[in-house]
Amino acid sequence: MKTELAIFPLPLVLLPGEYLPLRIFEARYLDMVANCLRVEEPFVLSPVLKNNQTEEHLTAIGTTANIVEWDKREDTTLHIIIKGSQKVLIDQPASKSNGLIIAETTFINDFDSELSDEEFGFLKKSLETNGLYDLLKVTASSKSATEIAYEIASLIYLDPIERYSILREDTGAKKLSLVEKYISKYVNPEKYTTLH
Repeated sequence: MKTELAIFPLPLVLLPGEYLPLRIFEARYLDMVANCLRVEEPFVLSPVLKNNQTEEHLTAIGTTANIVEWDKREDTTLHIIIKGSQKVLIDQPASKSNGLIIAETTFINDFDSELSDEEFGFLKKSLETNGLYDLLKVTASSKSATEIAYEIASLIYLDPIERYSILREDTGAKKLSLVEKYISKYVNPEKYTTLH
């Protein structure tokens, strides 16, 4: 099912389930936030992985963002906290007269499954090997591979292209495999300061 939603291009990747604070100051995005709050609908955060933030440089995949908190400041800026909800395909983006981009979006449901005991064991060993004992709590409850991949990826430092590669994968197992690869590549077991 296609839904027309406002697109917010930013040089970052919002993962489903992740919270993110944003400072809004441009008129078109202040209007977008006001409209989203009024009609109770999300907007789409679309990663821009090139220097120029235009519809030509939008990625094909983004994440719907629900506004969970907002605070109007005296300097006319708006501070909001968003929560990533659903992975979407962005199609036919077009700019309105005020510069806001609107696009047809289609919700994407990746193939997923619960992790087996063997997969849980492998993930826990990978986290322990890399000194990430704090992240073991993420695997404590029985969750899908996709949920665990997104949760861990939101807690460690990854650059936007790495985060986008996780979002883009179409199965939970592939997402988790990438997370494990990035953990072993970037984390020094002696000194792990990449946690937010």
